[in-house]
Amino acid sequence: MSAKTNGFAQGTVLKVAYSMLGLTSSVVLTRIVLNILKPRRLTASDYFVFIAFVFHVTKCTLYVALSPYMQRVYAVSNGETEPYPELLHDRILMAKMVFTAFCMFWAVLWSIKLSLLLLYRRLLVGISQRYTVVWWCIAGICLVTFAGNYFFYFQSCGTIPGFWTGGCTGKGPHNTQLISLYYSFSADTSTNVMIMALPMWLTWNLQMPRSKKVSILCLFATGVICILFACLRVTQVAINAAKPEAIGQPLDPTWLAIWG
Repeated sequence: MSAKTNGFAQGTVLKVAYSMLGLTSSVVLTRIVLNILKPRRLTASDYFVFIAFVFHVTKCTLYVALSPYMQRVYAVSNGETEPYPELLHDRILMAKMVFTAFCMFWAVLWSIKLSLLLLYRRLLVGISQRYTVVWWCIAGICLVTFAGNYFFYFQSCGTIPGFWTGGCTGKGPHNTQLISLYYSFSADTSTNVMIMALPMWLTWNLQMPRSKKVSILCLFATGVICILFACLRVTQVAINAAKPEAIGQPLDPTWLAIWG
């Protein structure tokens, strides 16, 4: 694509969508196969993983479906092709699919967070009550920040219909979209840290060999990878949005598709 949109090409978006869909499908299928080989009762934690997978499949499907529309609309915006009769229809349809895909993105992340919290809840049975209090505090923060994502996002273009009726253009909406982006980043990162810290704190205080403690701590510390990806996502989108040609324009959905 040209510098005007600063977006990724259709092929890149499709490759990332298909790759992530294949990776997550493999993980979920492996989990199902293991449960068949070693049957056990499914818990609420398991169900939230499956719910997250459904949201993720929906999100990837939306990005795959909107990719050709995005390519055609951006080609006109960049002056590469002439406007065509279905342009307005394609713009509206693309905006609606992008809007829905963003909503799915947060649903995926917070479903996994709740799955982990429900898993930890089972580990707190029979130990000090203070861990349960901390668990409830973290769960409450997760629910509030989850709602906050949609609160800020729905105001990014004035109203929800504004997302597909031109309400996202202009300096004001541009800045509001950045506020939504930064809030989402801070909410995601802070809750990730809390969710990692709880089992690490619990493990450190348990009576077990130090080597086993270190192994468990390293496992939970893999959440740092999620935080690094969140940092990369917000940095790349913010840098792209700060370019002169992007001022006053909606945040490019291809960047969020790649990092989402």
